[in-house]
Amino acid sequence: IAKVFPYNFSQNGLVAYKNGELQEIQTISKHLGEDNIKKIVNWTLKYLADVDIPVKRGTFIEFRSGMMNISPIGRNCSREERNDYEKVD
Repeated sequence: IAKVFPYNFSQNGLVAYKNGELQEIQTISKHLGEDNIKKIVNWTLKYLADVDIPVKRGTFIEFRSGMMNISPIGRNCSREERNDYEKVD
């Protein structure tokens, strides 16, 4: 596809191609800077520690190139635990 169309933007626009040549790769950490990412993660984890919800399991922040996926109950919970959380949310 990068060779068919003159401009291509993959990964939600974070990777840019022009005439099949890579032009730019952007990430949330490059845009915000590592110090700001750490501030966001630290604040979020402190906040989530005080949230009273039925269960908390595993990964609460999943870092991706273009976003941070934050899950108050954790990404490792079961379907039943997600359903219980949905009732509270």
